[in-house]
Amino acid sequence: DVHARLYDPNGTPQAEQFLVNTLHQGAQQWPRAAMNEAGDFVIVWMHETGDPNVDTDIRARYFDRDGLPAGEALQLNTQVLGKQQYPAVAITGDGAFVTAWEDREPDSAAYDIRACITPPPISADFNGDLRVSFIDWASFALHWREQDRAAPADLNGDGIVDSRDLARFCRQWLRERIEEY
Repeated sequence: DVHARLYDPNGTPQAEQFLVNTLHQGAQQWPRAAMNEAGDFVIVWMHETGDPNVDTDIRARYFDRDGLPAGEALQLNTQVLGKQQYPAVAITGDGAFVTAWEDREPDSAAYDIRACITPPPISADFNGDLRVSFIDWASFALHWREQDRAAPADLNGDGIVDSRDLARFCRQWLRERIEEY
């Protein structure tokens, strides 16, 4: 299994260790983590499937700064045959992350490098127009202080629309404004 624990900048533990992976069959190895300036982080690792045709997968799981997961673990590789191994990860301020890993085809001595970009776990684009705009802000405001894990404005998945969700909304909105200029 892959476990993690949160620490403050001085090395003082902030919580008990917690389990990262959601699949438990097969070895979970080679974990790597990346954290953004908001304290949100992603952990990637190699999962041994136990299937001799598939061999290993690359998995990832996203967490907020309090160590709360934003959903289940994701399988990142689309190439399923062979050995997917040794992941590396980097994360942006809004939570998008890029993962790269080594891929070896079955019965081959050659290795390829694969990568994928994963968008932020929950987007503030509530109306689906591929932009975070004032229209999305109006929708966000309608859900303020709502306590429901299914609320679309619950951008960190903690079950309440609060200032942490507002911070995520603002980061996504600002990122788009910066990209426009």
